[in-house]
Amino acid sequence: MKNFLGQNGFIWWFGVVEDINDPVQLGRVRVRCIGWHTDDKDKIPTESLPWAIPMFDTQSASRKGVGESPTGLLVGSWVLGFFVDGARAQEPAVLASISGSYILGEDTAPKALVQSLQKFDEQINNDGSKSLTDDSGEVVVEQSATIDGLTQYKHLKDNEFGKAGTTTVEYVFSGGRTYKTVDTDTRKDVAPQSLIYSAPTLDENRVPDINALARGVQTKPYVPDSVISEPADPYAAEYPYNKVRETESGHVKEYDDTPDKERIRELHKSGTFYQVHPDGSVSTHIVKDNYTVIAGNDSVHVTGNVKLVVDANVDADITGYLKMNIGETCDITSGKNMTLIAPEIHLNP
Repeated sequence: MKNFLGQNGFIWWFGVVEDINDPVQLGRVRVRCIGWHTDDKDKIPTESLPWAIPMFDTQSASRKGVGESPTGLLVGSWVLGFFVDGARAQEPAVLASISGSYILGEDTAPKALVQSLQKFDEQINNDGSKSLTDDSGEVVVEQSATIDGLTQYKHLKDNEFGKAGTTTVEYVFSGGRTYKTVDTDTRKDVAPQSLIYSAPTLDENRVPDINALARGVQTKPYVPDSVISEPADPYAAEYPYNKVRETESGHVKEYDDTPDKERIRELHKSGTFYQVHPDGSVSTHIVKDNYTVIAGNDSVHVTGNVKLVVDANVDADITGYLKMNIGETCDITSGKNMTLIAPEIHLNP
C-alpha cells in the first residue's frame, strides 16, 4: 500500500498555537490539536508537540526570502491544518488561521462558571496556572496554564458551581463552540465532545478577534494640525470594507474600500503615519525628526498655494546658485535684523 501524501488519506485538525519560536527560523509553530493532543500539559508539554509547517498562497515564492514572511501567527491563534503523514500524525501543516471571539474582561470559561470562580481568592502558580482558594485557604479549583480560547478547570472538591465530579471545558472558534465534560479526578473526558455551530453574534461582552478598525471602530485617532488647517480625520470605515493588517507592537496598514470613504493609511506604533484621504489629499504626521535624501534631481510642481510654518529656524545651504522668478509682489518682513552679504548686488527696477 502506498503511504505518502495524496495516497494515505487526508486527516485534518484544528487547534491552538502554543509556541512560535522556531529554532531554525522557518516559520513553524507548535500546535495543540484538539482531540489529538490532551489538554493536560503534564502529559504532553508544549515542547513535546511537533513543529507544524506553514503553508502559503502562490503570491509568496517561499524561496530565498521572496514573498511574505511566515511569521504572522501568535501564541493563542486558532489554526486549521492537516497531517502530512496521515494517521501517524507527527508532521502537521498549517493551512489557515481561524478568527473567533473572546469575552471582554473575562476568561474563556462559560459565564456562569466565571461568576462562581470570582467568589474565591486567586493565586498565580510558577507554571502560569491559577489556583483558587476558599475562605479557609484550601485550594478549591486549579486552572490550566492560560491558552487563549482554550481553558480547563479541575475541581478538587464538590462545590456549588459545578456538577459533582465533573466540569465543563469550552472551546470557542469562528461560528461555533465545542464543549467537553471532564472528570475532575481522572482528568479524562467522560462524555463525547459536542460541537455546536452558531452564527457569531455581537454583544456587549463578547468581542470578535477581527481588528476593531476593520469593524468600524477608530482605535488609532489623531488630532489634525490647526495651524495649517489640516482636514479632519477621514476615518469612517464600515464592515466589511476596511482591510487591516496590525502587528504585535501596533504597526497598522489600512486599505479602506468603504463606499465614498475610501482611504489608505500606514501607521507606526509611535504615531507617525501618512494617510490618503477619500478625495486624494494626503496627510503626513511625523512625531519626531524627518530626513529626506535624494541622490539625483528633485522636481516639485504645485498648482495651488504653498504655506510653510516653521516654529524654529531655517538653515538653507545651497552649493550652486539660487534663481527665483516672482510673478507678482515680493514681501519680506523681519522682526529683527536682516543681513545680506554678497560681493556684488544688482537691483533691477
